[in-house]
Amino acid sequence: MVILIILFITIVLFFIFNWALKKSNRIALKYKKITAIGLSIVFAPLTYIFSIYCFVAIISYYPKYQFNQQKWNNNPEQRYELSTDIIESNMLIGKTRTEVIQLLGEDFYEYNPEHIAYILGFKPGIFSIDTDALDIIFKDNIVIKVKQHQT
Repeated sequence: MVILIILFITIVLFFIFNWALKKSNRIALKYKKITAIGLSIVFAPLTYIFSIYCFVAIISYYPKYQFNQQKWNNNPEQRYELSTDIIESNMLIGKTRTEVIQLLGEDFYEYNPEHIAYILGFKPGIFSIDTDALDIIFKDNIVIKVKQHQT
């Protein structure tokens, strides 16, 4: 299938390069088709790879917002949009367990008394089939680490 796609791209590029070279007076007429074929063969795989890269980038994009408690509580399936700010700003570091629960809510999973997690929803991505979670690690009832992972 990939070979057919690259072949199709090669044919399209050939016609584009051939048309562009016919407009140019820099290359002798007999070398224009050979040059168009060579350029098409070189640029077709590059065009295919670039297209795949762009597709993955578009699929994986999601906006990142500053933490907002109301948005956190009202959109639990889109919490991943707020998680980067929570982690990078270190806003939970040094807070007690009670303060974290007051801020983020009571809908967490408790792995043990020193480790809780909030479900963030499905982060957009090409291979994203699991939800992400925000892990909060405590030591002596004080947050020491906040991280994110796929469940």
